[in-house]
Amino acid sequence: MITLSVIKITDRIYFTDKNVTDRLISFADKFFICRFKADRTVSNHFLTESVVITENFDIYNAQKLKTGKIGTRGIPLENGQFRFVVRVIIFSQTGDKVLIQQRQVTKSSFPHFWDFTASGGVQDGELFHEAATRELLEETGIFYNFSNVPSRLTIQFYEGWSEVFIIQKDIPLKDLKLQKSEVSAMRWVSEDELNALIDEGKFIPFHYAKHIFDYIRFNGETSFVEN
Repeated sequence: MITLSVIKITDRIYFTDKNVTDRLISFADKFFICRFKADRTVSNHFLTESVVITENFDIYNAQKLKTGKIGTRGIPLENGQFRFVVRVIIFSQTGDKVLIQQRQVTKSSFPHFWDFTASGGVQDGELFHEAATRELLEETGIFYNFSNVPSRLTIQFYEGWSEVFIIQKDIPLKDLKLQKSEVSAMRWVSEDELNALIDEGKFIPFHYAKHIFDYIRFNGETSFVEN
């Protein structure tokens, strides 16, 4: 049982850690944040109760079409079933630094490794941009509306695809509110510093990690710049 803040938007119920509830209040009528299912309807706008959370997600086929089936986190997918995750990567406005997080030592995969800014699974009925907004808010306490931001990369992994969103925003480290169960630290690093972490085996070995700054230097598929 986990005690969470509960937000009701229209006919759905949304949960978020207590430390980011205040940030959600002004956006609650526009955005679906932290989507989970509950056993009963909550009539009050904000309250606290104990609930058991089950994180569900839509299952897709190899053509990236929804199958109509729902998966549950922690239960392996069957052959031919796939899911989506999102990853948010924030660069500074000048494009010379990227904001990275250090995963908690208790994480089941890549514990204590450095990772990009925020990431997580897309939940059932959730759009990719909603998932990006939610994951960034959950893990860092920073709100950003991704509704008009297209993903820059789609990366295949063993259970499906990762939609990568890249933005530029200067965020003071003191303004971050880390999700302690997921994130132990965050820092801004240069390209050289990022590559050093990768070479030292301290950063998750994404095959695109050493090239990620190219997605700030160039806007398209090639390095060709039109006049």
